[in-house]
Amino acid sequence: MNITGGEMDKKALVQKRMQHPLFKNLGKLDPEILKLFIDLYPETRSTLQEGLNLRAQHGFSQGDPYFVSGYDQNDIQFYMKFTEYDDPDYEFDERDYCYNSEPFSTGIRHIENIVGASICRLRYATLEPGAILDWHMDQPNIDRFVIVLQGSQRFEIERRKNIFHEIMQPGDVWYINSNWNHRVVNEVKEKRLALLGCFDYNT
Repeated sequence: MNITGGEMDKKALVQKRMQHPLFKNLGKLDPEILKLFIDLYPETRSTLQEGLNLRAQHGFSQGDPYFVSGYDQNDIQFYMKFTEYDDPDYEFDERDYCYNSEPFSTGIRHIENIVGASICRLRYATLEPGAILDWHMDQPNIDRFVIVLQGSQRFEIERRKNIFHEIMQPGDVWYINSNWNHRVVNEVKEKRLALLGCFDYNT
């Protein structure tokens, strides 16, 4: 299920659309873990452009400025820095983002216990009040989850011209089938702070 050379694996996309649910609530963060992630957020920096570059590498549009207006990402898990002995043509994948600083380790293990799998490319994502992360799809080489930490969000998925949605509240751990066209709406007057991450969803 690899995506190489800037191409989307369309067979994998169709399989995951058919085999996986649109949404599934996997559990809830313990209150102390929720607080841990909120408290650690100011120690991170914006890495949105790196995320857009990763999308482009896999054949997905980076979107126009409107697409990311009011939106930002701060990586928690990073890839290992390469040296001169490594392959300069290597193309990074979400699974390479599996290194984190020690303060996050307890929270990461807690999430892994909830989703039942190792996680990678964990990152913070913010959405300003009234902002919309507009319609898009993600590459199907790995599955995704989202956890709202502060605020709330309306997560919409379009399937065969029908719109399905969930209102997501702080602490809830959601599998999201991002192989369908989807968007995220912040309908409240508070900035939404969330965690996004990748894993292998086991149906």
